[in-house]
Amino acid sequence: MSWFGQKSSRATRTPRAAEIGDTTSLGGWMRRTLGNRNVQLRLLMCLVAVVAMLIVVEGWKPPQTWRIGDRPAEGLGDPAAAATGRLVEPGETIDAGTLVRIEQIHADRQFSATDLLVRGVTVVVLLVVLLTLNGIWLVRSRPALVGHAGRLGVYLVAVVLTVAVGRLLSADPWRAEIIPLLVTVVIFAIAWDQVVAILTALTLSLLLTISTVVEIGHFVVLLSVSVSAILPLTRVSSRSTLITVGFWSGVVFILVDWGTLAITSSEPAGVLFDTAGLWPLLRGFLWCLVAGYLVAGSLPFIESLFGVVTDISLLEMGDASHPLLQELVQRAPGTYNHSIVVGTIGEAAADRIGANGLLVRVAAYFHD
Repeated sequence: MSWFGQKSSRATRTPRAAEIGDTTSLGGWMRRTLGNRNVQLRLLMCLVAVVAMLIVVEGWKPPQTWRIGDRPAEGLGDPAAAATGRLVEPGETIDAGTLVRIEQIHADRQFSATDLLVRGVTVVVLLVVLLTLNGIWLVRSRPALVGHAGRLGVYLVAVVLTVAVGRLLSADPWRAEIIPLLVTVVIFAIAWDQVVAILTALTLSLLLTISTVVEIGHFVVLLSVSVSAILPLTRVSSRSTLITVGFWSGVVFILVDWGTLAITSSEPAGVLFDTAGLWPLLRGFLWCLVAGYLVAGSLPFIESLFGVVTDISLLEMGDASHPLLQELVQRAPGTYNHSIVVGTIGEAAADRIGANGLLVRVAAYFHD
């Protein structure tokens, strides 16, 4: 027996060393992490989101990609057409009646089990890759979002619902998938930050593209419009800010959609001066405006759901007619004047260092 307790032997040191080595190794870290119930819950939520997304996009079968106004360069065949075997001649415009027949042919088309399986597995792999990349970035850069099961659940549900609603609205004659996309990314920019919103916009644009028209030009349009709506949202000082964002997003939609059509067309000059293609551009502009109005109208609900306070709410709380401020004036006018002075000084200092001066001023009003 030692004065300092039982002497450590090689037999007791070896298990401890093995335990320390196990915790520092990759395998030990994975066992410790995956053994955490909170981590297991989040992984289960992500798995459910992948399955739900696979069902939403119908990843096991190819989508019907043609829309009214499209002009197939090689035409489209029709098994029921005995004479020419063609439903649409090369370069001919698809109208509403032709689209109905195209959708019927697509619905009647038989796919082999192997084709369905291969496509389904491919889509699952794509979803897992997107989820993994997004998850790694969020864990490293935004741990508060991933660390809270409620926030993560809201995020995943919003992404799945956006794709589901976008697919429903993408059909003719609406083609309004830009509405749920813009609404979601703008809400994320308000609730969290612009980087999370842009990352989400990239994922949603890709998923909406591969589940609808499968065109790179469409992906470019969706992503460009989304980013143009996110970048101005450093601060939301009024509801008109959101409407202005919708307006300029519509302008970007017109320019980018027009440009992609000209680039991908064999006759760019004809696209630029084609009056028949003007309506889809104006329709997209209108949908962007609608998205701006929807977010502006639902802002109180967004603040309540995500637990954020925008500059609009701060302005309302800082109004001199606020009941608490009115009571402060009546009961302690000296304290009220002191709070006003502190708020003015604090706002100027915060603005000078790039902080939110409005938040500092309103907080100073109520600090006593």
